[in-house]
Amino acid sequence: MAKIMTIRPTDELHNKLKVIAKQRGLTMNALVLSILWEWINKNYNN
Repeated sequence: MAKIMTIRPTDELHNKLKVIAKQRGLTMNALVLSILWEWINKNYNN
């Protein structure tokens, strides 16, 4: 089951994420999850 996690980005970061998500046809949630998974796989892929 998915959990809710609250983050508090700066206005600048929020706006950039919003633009990128729209360009890719994603929700902001999907974009952030994708970024987090990519980071975890890159840094903790044992």
